[in-house]
Amino acid sequence: MPEPGVVSIPLSKGLIVDPSEVDWLDALPVNLLAVPKGVLESAGYLRSWPGLSRQFSANDIARGAVNNIPQDTLFRVQGPELINEDGDVLVNVGGVGHAAMPFSGLTQGIVSANALNYWDGSALTQLQNWVADEHGPDDPATTFDIGEVIDAVYENGRYHWIKRGSGEWGVTDLINEQRPDYLAPFYSAESGFDENVGIAKWKKLIVVFGRFTTEFFSATGATEPIYRPERSLTVQAGIVGVGAKCDFFDNFAIVGGPINEPVSVYLIAQGQYTELATRRVQKLLRSYTDAELAQTYIEPIKFDGHDMIIIHLMRDTLVYDHAASDQQNRRWTILKSDISGTRPYRGIYHIARNNTFTSGDKRDGSVSNLRFDSAAHIGEAVEYECFSPMLQLRNLSLFDLQVDNIPGFNEELYRLAFSVTYDGKSYGQEKWVNFSNPSNRRERILARQLGYTRNNVGFKLRWITTAPSTISHLRVRPVQ
Repeated sequence: MPEPGVVSIPLSKGLIVDPSEVDWLDALPVNLLAVPKGVLESAGYLRSWPGLSRQFSANDIARGAVNNIPQDTLFRVQGPELINEDGDVLVNVGGVGHAAMPFSGLTQGIVSANALNYWDGSALTQLQNWVADEHGPDDPATTFDIGEVIDAVYENGRYHWIKRGSGEWGVTDLINEQRPDYLAPFYSAESGFDENVGIAKWKKLIVVFGRFTTEFFSATGATEPIYRPERSLTVQAGIVGVGAKCDFFDNFAIVGGPINEPVSVYLIAQGQYTELATRRVQKLLRSYTDAELAQTYIEPIKFDGHDMIIIHLMRDTLVYDHAASDQQNRRWTILKSDISGTRPYRGIYHIARNNTFTSGDKRDGSVSNLRFDSAAHIGEAVEYECFSPMLQLRNLSLFDLQVDNIPGFNEELYRLAFSVTYDGKSYGQEKWVNFSNPSNRRERILARQLGYTRNNVGFKLRWITTAPSTISHLRVRPVQ
């Protein structure tokens, strides 16, 4: 039963003030995931994001990754190089930026340096036109405008690619996957006037993403045309960049939106879309230019009952946890990889393989394992923050503030800082208390004499550690 006179405070989403717009904003937790499991008279608790432990170092930053099922190996593009899961450099593919990595039963595709490249285990080739007599005796060479390839997917026995700056997308031949279809290689997405930005597959359909529309195409079963549009499935929302979409809950999560609307985060399905972003996330996206948003990369990740997407922006990394969310409360988290809170999460291109998660790196060539028994990011401590909502506790003294965790199971001593705000913007001097002492499993996290509150009050909790953490059930005891 709750103690009399004690005010319980939720921690999964606090409240702060945006002074530039004079607005209330959600204060998102940093490096902490909301777990909707009742513990210690609380409806849920916050759990630290897993750590990163370097497995090996490649020569450059991560650009793409895929678990190639036919070849039973994990490929990564690190800088200009294609490497395998042991870190062996296989071939130089050139290019910069996100590299899509579709694969067939014969080859590993890599979209890099404006080309669709193929790796067959021994040689690197590229998508190119047929030469004379290659398709058959007396068949002439083709002169199709293949264009600059920016994205690709493999489905129905063919590679499918997007041409930069075009409303067209291409289809490779059924016999030779390194050539465009000899008769009918190109198709148009015609529901809007926007350029094609990305391509994916869904239940044997080809999905073409424009900037403001998403269209679905099905195979005709004929040799010409090969595909026809399924207009009833068209979604009036598109993506901001080639990497700004991912498979999620048998549909697609995207950063983008409809024409004449600001950029947001959506879950799109056949013919419809649902917004996932909160006002705080929308405002954050509004701080980016179109050119910056075009570099967005989204990836799905799932572990321990969390079904999530990670959104990698140039200056921020956001996590949306679908499993912990509902219509009223969308659970978002900010990920960072430092102790000052200014550098976004360094991990990217997470792949689950052989019951282990591995991750590339935005800063250097590190390829890392996700460690659930650690919170260090490549050996470095990280900062955790969570905020309370603003409370109206008028003309009261705050006798003490207490929070629950699981203490005593870590080998190091680390401390927690409480601070108080009365306006939602400026926080006062921090009070430091022990958060976890080795082997002391009965320790209480308690801060006393937090001062007098005239009207509104809110709290921030902050700590820095390499150890995994849990925190729940924040409560304050005011006295007259």
